[in-house]
Amino acid sequence: MSPLDQLLQEAIPTRPEPAQPWGHWTDEDRDQHWQDLCDAVGTPNAPRPTPVTRTGCDPTTGSHPNTAA
Repeated sequence: MSPLDQLLQEAIPTRPEPAQPWGHWTDEDRDQHWQDLCDAVGTPNAPRPTPVTRTGCDPTTGSHPNTAA
C-alpha cells in the first residue's frame, strides 16, 4: 500500500461536540462542583459567592443608566 493510500485510509478528525453552556447545570450540580472545589483547595464548606447581576441595564444595548454612554 502506498503512503498516499495509507493516508487516505486514516480517519478524518472531527470537532468534538460543543460543551454544554453554563445554564444546563442543575443547582445540585453547581452545589456539588462548588463543594469539590472547596475541598480541593482546603476550604470545606466555604460560602458560595453571590452572583453578580447587572440591574438597571438596557437589554438591547447593555448600557447602565449610571454610566456615560
